[in-house]
Amino acid sequence: MYILIVLFNNHSNHQPGDIMNIAHLSGNLATDIELLRFDDKSLCKFTLAVNYADRATFLPVEVWNREHLPDYLEKGSRALVSGYLKQEHWDTDKGERRSRIALVAHQVEFLDKRNGSGKSREPKSSQPNNRPPNARRHQAS
Repeated sequence: MYILIVLFNNHSNHQPGDIMNIAHLSGNLATDIELLRFDDKSLCKFTLAVNYADRATFLPVEVWNREHLPDYLEKGSRALVSGYLKQEHWDTDKGERRSRIALVAHQVEFLDKRNGSGKSREPKSSQPNNRPPNARRHQAS
């Protein structure tokens, strides 16, 4: 298990906008990846199970414009996910206030040589140019 969350002031003269929010979490995908497509963007959503001692924390993860992720990762796959934490707020139909913390990822590193089903990390498609140039560690823009 690997958890590193860094919140720090990046200048010696502290200003409200100077605080950084950086999170690195390793764990197993608790769900298969849901791929949503928009006009010129895509969004991969999944839940990462991060174990600590005898308990697990399940964290929603969002990764923008990385349509290839479902080709390499599935439920049970191990991954190191880096990004920033965001808190979302909403009201239910009954007027109750809710919130959740989600990780918006800019980097996903595949930690398995093979995914949970025993398949190789090669993409499901047999087209030769389907694999991104650096599939092991990939930066989101």
